[in-house]
Amino acid sequence: MGFYDFEKDLDREGDNKEFVKAILIENGFEIIDDNDDYRYDLKVRKDGGPELKLELKEDFMTQKTNNVAIEFESRGRPSGISTSEAQFYIYTVPWDKKKTKDIVFVLVGNLKEFFSRGNGYRTVIGGDKGSNTKMYLVNYKKFCALGNKYTKMLK
Repeated sequence: MGFYDFEKDLDREGDNKEFVKAILIENGFEIIDDNDDYRYDLKVRKDGGPELKLELKEDFMTQKTNNVAIEFESRGRPSGISTSEAQFYIYTVPWDKKKTKDIVFVLVGNLKEFFSRGNGYRTVIGGDKGSNTKMYLVNYKKFCALGNKYTKMLK
């Protein structure tokens, strides 16, 4: 969740992408592709293993709401998790006036299975004015339980 202003959100997204790239590189991942369309954000590989497509998100509202929003439709068309080719969603959540960030790695398959069960989340509408963006709203603890969470101290 961001400013409800697409251009401002893009600027912030670039900062988050650089943050996640640095963490991935620190942990031995090779960045193969830095992508800017709906399919995925990064393509990575570790130790000659398979290529993985990653979708990167940062949610500033989690601090206030204790929920994570996952977009699935915008302007009446599938978007977000509905159209992404990524195998993993990587969510970053800043805490403590940006002194720490949680990084949560979740398999997209785990998310889709969770949403297919029809409970444990609710559907909300938000986003930029006129976008009628639909999102799944998931309690942060439930979201973290679907994947792996790491906390990074910021300088």
